[in-house]
Amino acid sequence: MQEIHWIEQGEPRSARWHSEAGNPPPKRVQVADDTMNADDAYRLACEGTALLWRGDFQNARQLLQALARRADHKKAKGGKGSKARAGKEAANATEAFHLHRQAQSQRARTLAMLLIPVEPGYRIPLRRAPDVTLACNEAYGRGTDAFVISLRELQGLIGAHEWRKAGVPLAALGERIHPHYGVFSPVRGEYVQLVADAPLPRGATDLAFDIGAGTGVLSAVLARRGVRRVVATDMDQRALRCARDNIARLLLDSQVELLEADLFPPGQAALVVCNPPWVPARPNSSVEAAIYDPDSRMLRGFLAGLKAHLSPGGEGWLILSDLAEHLGLRTRAQLEEWIAAGGLKVLGRLDARPVHPKASDASDPLHAARAAEVTSLWRSIMLASDAGWSSLAARRAHNPKVTGSNPVPATRYQKAVAMQRLFSFPTMKPILLAVLALPLLHQPVRAETAHALAHSLNAHILASASATLALEKWCADHALAAPARIQARLQRGSDKPASAEQRARLGVDAGTPLKYRRVQLYCGAHLMSEADNWYVPERLSAEMNRLLDETDTPFGKAVQPLAPYRRTLAARMLWSGSQPVPDALFEHSAVLYTAAHQPIAEVRETYQRSALPLPAGR
Repeated sequence: MQEIHWIEQGEPRSARWHSEAGNPPPKRVQVADDTMNADDAYRLACEGTALLWRGDFQNARQLLQALARRADHKKAKGGKGSKARAGKEAANATEAFHLHRQAQSQRARTLAMLLIPVEPGYRIPLRRAPDVTLACNEAYGRGTDAFVISLRELQGLIGAHEWRKAGVPLAALGERIHPHYGVFSPVRGEYVQLVADAPLPRGATDLAFDIGAGTGVLSAVLARRGVRRVVATDMDQRALRCARDNIARLLLDSQVELLEADLFPPGQAALVVCNPPWVPARPNSSVEAAIYDPDSRMLRGFLAGLKAHLSPGGEGWLILSDLAEHLGLRTRAQLEEWIAAGGLKVLGRLDARPVHPKASDASDPLHAARAAEVTSLWRSIMLASDAGWSSLAARRAHNPKVTGSNPVPATRYQKAVAMQRLFSFPTMKPILLAVLALPLLHQPVRAETAHALAHSLNAHILASASATLALEKWCADHALAAPARIQARLQRGSDKPASAEQRARLGVDAGTPLKYRRVQLYCGAHLMSEADNWYVPERLSAEMNRLLDETDTPFGKAVQPLAPYRRTLAARMLWSGSQPVPDALFEHSAVLYTAAHQPIAEVRETYQRSALPLPAGR
């Protein structure tokens, strides 16, 4: 146990030192209160003298803000010893990164010099101090002894508690994820969207692995996409507790299993997903371990071990930003070498541009790298030579009819790879879909085929922020119509008053006007769904209300300027998989929210048989 020591009222004192970042206790400590001015405090902090606060808590917060302003002003001015103008003075992006990190570290050390005492039971013995008992219990567990902590760290703990209560809305999930203290928050939703959009490989709906679970967000997305069993791993106990909490909140406990493991769980899966730290550098705190990975340890470990944990024909998904490449910390050639060394082949890549504020902040020392950054989902498979059929002897052992050097019939794995390559050419896709459909014209549709398609459509909609856009993408992917555009056909003259429960979910009282809309959504001649929609017209613009009143515009498209997302209330399959295929496949109930988290509509949707790419009349 580390201790901090100081002199107060002429007597030596000591207390346990607490630092989540692992910072050593300061060697020099001076008692301070409301009489200390910011200039003196900043000078002492820069010299390495910590200030143990005995004054008003809110005054301590104001003093910390004053110290931050002085630190930032010194950086901007390029004062003595400052690394602040690192981005301009650096010879290249790599040097700019290291100077920026040094400046960040120095700033953090200076601001960490303002200390707060905490008594047993997490009580702060200062005037106007907040009650931090719940926040500390969440982060540290039950507290029985006194300690001293940096005010800056305590503020981070309080902020994490608020994030945990409010949650982070994710359009790709249509839900909120609640990060715990010390677990990195999925505030950059573009990588989550990539996992929601990537086509699932065959067999992935049976079992998938999520390596490095974190908050559990990617496991939740996979489960919502219809993966019946997800095994997620992490080494950090806080992350595992956080993921369990989120999975339980989302009612996905029966689908997601969490294990403490370094990278992979036992066995093989058709889909193995990993979102490792993106930057090969040393983290300065526990939460930074989700961003910085010394020597790309986790990335290289994942690529080296992936082949052994992929079932034949399965895919590994690596979610990775190329920021490290723009900073000169890793090259694309190195990444490709590690992929090849793991016996893997890249099937394709999905890319997304970041939308976080730093990407457009020209004052950021790393602006050039951040502006060029792309986040990618790399789809990798085992090389054909590693799929278990590399030697003629092995083929003969499996099939005695194989002789000499005659060509061997392709395995299912090799056929899948060949088909994937053909489908990668846009001009080939409609031709191949037409050719593949020909045999179906002469035989009944197999129930399991149609049932699998229904589950796939269900998962696509559950994973999307907009049912309309999900249906359009489904139409395009399955060539149901050209162009693949969803059109609404209003069922005019119908009305269903909203229930008291619906009004409560929409946050309106009995006197607030609600409008009802019943529509059929078509893609070409295909009836995709029938929907009942209750919406709050006063929360929409005049143009949105006009479109909904006077045109057949789908609701999701009419309100698109509000950047809506949906939160599913219920999802129910109506078909068990037996023949014949019924008209109604499954039902969804959901509430639609604006980007500002204001509810605007409740929908009940019934998805139809004709949404499936099946031969007519079968």
